[in-house]
Amino acid sequence: MNVVFPLGVFASVHAYLQQPMVYPGDWASFQNVHDVSSAMMNGYLAEWVALNPQAENLRFNATDGSHFTWGKFWMTLAKWYGVPYMIPEQQREFKVKETPYTPPPRG
Repeated sequence: MNVVFPLGVFASVHAYLQQPMVYPGDWASFQNVHDVSSAMMNGYLAEWVALNPQAENLRFNATDGSHFTWGKFWMTLAKWYGVPYMIPEQQREFKVKETPYTPPPRG
């Protein structure tokens, strides 16, 4: 699912209300690098899978090396809509919570 449409709505509403766009995550998610792919790359993979009999019943994941960070994009999105933005605080204290399960449910 493409995230651009809901982000456009989010930015449009903030522009209308004349409020800054506040990034909804933490600093780690703001700086985390995501491997993404373009629609063209996804289309090439879908065509290859459909036309290649050896691909039957196999799973695929594609990336074209387009590294994405919210830190780079958030400010650009705000600029497109002419609204101020707010980024997460870099210095935060994290709470550690011990689980009562040994081993933990996810190992």
